[in-house]
Parts: sequence; C-alpha cells; structure tokens
Amino acid sequence: MSMKPITEPIADAMMMQDASAFAVASANLSPVLYFDADKHSAIADFCFNLGTTRYKASTLRRKVNGMGWR
Repeated sequence: MSMKPITEPIADAMMMQDASAFAVASANLSPVLYFDADKHSAIADFCFNLGTTRYKASTLRRKVNGMGWR
C-alpha cells in the first residue's frame, strides 16, 4: 500500500519487457514460429496468458512444432 502508483509510461515499458520475454520464450520452445509473425504473436500471447510451462507441455506446441498447424 505504500507503493507509488505506476505511471502510464512505466506501465507501457513493463508491458513491452514482458511481451519481449514471452516472444523470446515462445520462439525458443517452437523455433518454427520464426517464419510466421502472426502465429508467433498468437503463441506468445498464449504463453503470456497461460505461461510457458503450460505451452511446453501442450498439444498445441506439439502441433506447432510438427507443422500440423498451418
């Protein structure tokens, strides 16, 4: 409760840092995503919302890595 409120520019910077981290993590787990920016964005969003651990163990990842998702 003693923390100062976060300003919009600081919140934007924090969001960009988080987004970057999840983009890198999702690409490391599924290197095939380097070739399709839209799919990479979707999977990075999945990782942001549900976590990289869930993505790592998911059927979705197996399909993405197996080129079964086009």
